[in-house]
Amino acid sequence: MTVVRIKCIRCTTTSTPELDALLLEVGVGMGEDTGAIVNWICSGCYSLVNCAIDWPDFLDLVSAGALVIDENEDPRPPYPESAEEGPAWRPDDLLDLHALLLTHDWFDKLQATTDPANDLG
Repeated sequence: MTVVRIKCIRCTTTSTPELDALLLEVGVGMGEDTGAIVNWICSGCYSLVNCAIDWPDFLDLVSAGALVIDENEDPRPPYPESAEEGPAWRPDDLLDLHALLLTHDWFDKLQATTDPANDLG
């Protein structure tokens, strides 16, 4: 098991976060000495801390299993609040949904409207 000790630049507490609690950002325009920025939650002041690290430290952290943030990827998992865009619901759609929910077999009716097998015809 790899142990990481990192010192907070705000409160000077030395934390030992898990590797999956560290996020590494490789930035464009960083100097030759600076390899990336490391982000973590300090165990002393409980704030999000980020500081620049050099290339050897960056490579050590990556090879040990720290996460690297790619600015071109969306790191958020697909939660309902970040669903794909679709047509907005009209007031009539909401009324239809409420009327459907009042029936005893609402789930079967809803499932029938979203069944991919019904789209083949």
